[in-house]
Parts: sequence; C-alpha cells; structure tokens
Amino acid sequence: MIKTNYPLEKKNENQPIKKKHPKVNSFRAIDTALSLGFTLVIPQLGGLAIGLFLDHKLQTKPILTIVFLTTGLVLGIAAMIRQVKQNF
Repeated sequence: MIKTNYPLEKKNENQPIKKKHPKVNSFRAIDTALSLGFTLVIPQLGGLAIGLFLDHKLQTKPILTIVFLTTGLVLGIAAMIRQVKQNF
C-alpha cells in the first residue's frame, strides 16, 4: 500500500467551507497600516542623520544630506512596497 499525505476518502461537498474570522484579517490590516508609517519614516531619519553627520565632518554642507535623505526615501518606499506585497 502506498502512503500519501492526501486523504483517500472523498470530501463531502455539502459541508460548509471554514472561513477565517473577519476580525483576524482586520487586525492584520491595522497592524500593517500602523507599521507602514515606521517603515517609511525610519530610513529617512537614518539617512538624514548620516547625511548631516558626514556633511559636518567633511564640510560638504547640503550635498551628502540630500543624497542620504533621498536614499532613505527610496529605501523606505521599497520596504513599504515589499511589506504590503507580503501581507496582502
């Protein structure tokens, strides 16, 4: 006899399909929405801090701040898109 992971019996077509409780999906959506703000803002703040620090040390006043702030914005948007695709 061959063992499989699939049931050999036919499923009863009259049995209702179990659905997830709607509150579970709504809590997941709320969690995703609240964490998206942090996902977008934290890389920007990191880029801003690194840019200001390097501009102060290297005396290249606005250039590195703009570069790292833009990099933080791009990384934040990419992380946000990845998180939305993963959760939905």
